[in-house]
Amino acid sequence: MARTGTVNLSSIAALNGMPLNPDYLLRVKERIVARGADETPEEAREEAAAMAYEAMDRMERAKGLRAAGRALMAEAAAETAEAEELTNKSAVAISRRMGL
Repeated sequence: MARTGTVNLSSIAALNGMPLNPDYLLRVKERIVARGADETPEEAREEAAAMAYEAMDRMERAKGLRAAGRALMAEAAAETAEAEELTNKSAVAISRRMGL
């Protein structure tokens, strides 16, 4: 569903260098209004900066989660290899016997 609303031209001008697509502009305005602040150029700049830092934090968390996922995949591969060695059977055969 598309968002609808209006954003002050002064707020748009204050976001010099930021993506100026309508969805982004409305998201900035919604966050300003949710805080109970007035939509001013200063508030728009502050909110855009806060959103940028929040995005960076989320990207760092995503990188950490990807790294943890890769570590778990490596651990699972090692466990599978050990199971195959213990039984001298393939992982598929072991899984079939277990009903997986």
